[in-house]
This record gives sequence, C-alpha cells and structure tokens, in this order.
Amino acid sequence: GLNITPFFDTLGEASPFIKSRFTASTYFDLSDADIDPVLALRGSIGTIHGTDTDNVPASKRFYAGGGGSIRGFGYQDVGPREIDGDPAGGLAIIEMTGEMRFKVTEKIGAVAFVDAGQVYEDAYPDFGSEMAVGAGVGARYYTGFGPVRFDVATPINRRDQADGNYQIYLSIGQAF
Repeated sequence: GLNITPFFDTLGEASPFIKSRFTASTYFDLSDADIDPVLALRGSIGTIHGTDTDNVPASKRFYAGGGGSIRGFGYQDVGPREIDGDPAGGLAIIEMTGEMRFKVTEKIGAVAFVDAGQVYEDAYPDFGSEMAVGAGVGARYYTGFGPVRFDVATPINRRDQADGNYQIYLSIGQAF
C-alpha cells in the first residue's frame, strides 16, 4: 500500500508538506508440517518532504517502537529525542518485521519474530546508521473475530539505560 497525504496550514503560519509511506507485506504458507507454519514478512518506508521537523506537528511526525512497530522497545521510544528525553519523532522511517507463525491446536498458536527499524531527523533515511532490533516470542488464541496476541520481546541492541530488558504486549488481531 502507498499513502500520500499533503498538509496545508490554513492560517499560513507553517510550510506545507507531504507525508508519504509505502508498506508491503507477504505471507508464505509452509504447511508441509502438522503445525501449519506461515512465514509473514512486512516492510515499510516513509518520508515527510517540504519542511523541517519543527514545522511538522508532533502528531504528524513518524515514530517507532512498541507493539505495532518494533517490539522489544517501548511505545515511540525509537528515534530522535527531545532534550528532556521524550520522543521527538522524525521526517523518515524504516520498519521491517519477520514472523514465523505456528498453529499448535485449532485455537492456540505460537510465533517467533524479529522487528527492526529506525526513525530519522532528515527526510531521507540514513541506511548506514544503526537500526533498532527487537526479537521475541508470542502466543495466539484464535477467536471468531481475530487472534488475541500475547508477545514478549527484548531489544537486541539495547541502549544503555534508555531501554528495558523486555516489553510485554497484549492485543487483538494479527501484528500485520
């Protein structure tokens, strides 16, 4: 999927900008075994063009970290930070996820995953910079409206005191 959104300040106090994000996901059925394995892959890249970070409202910037992003890191904890240590968001983002999903029974499943990504201050990702990487395992309970997920993840490249040893996530629906 591709999402492109122009933003204009109706009062003319801020520069207009364009936020775009491309996300792709695919699934490989590896069901030669009784455990019905599925390899699920997702990648996403986004950018904001036309202005600098200060002219982009905080709610429109890119953030990463947490259950729907890079598990193992806290919510919005990956990327640039304000002077006080709060997440600042950025103008570019890269996210990648790989999951190996297994059905244990009709209603119970298990998953092993690796997530990676980064948020950047500039409008173009710096492919040479270090990515935040998290890995973990999870359990799934399949209901009629979607799976209930329980995941535990740890940051692989933990920043000194900035990241916890692990994160726990409870949610409804597939990760992607």
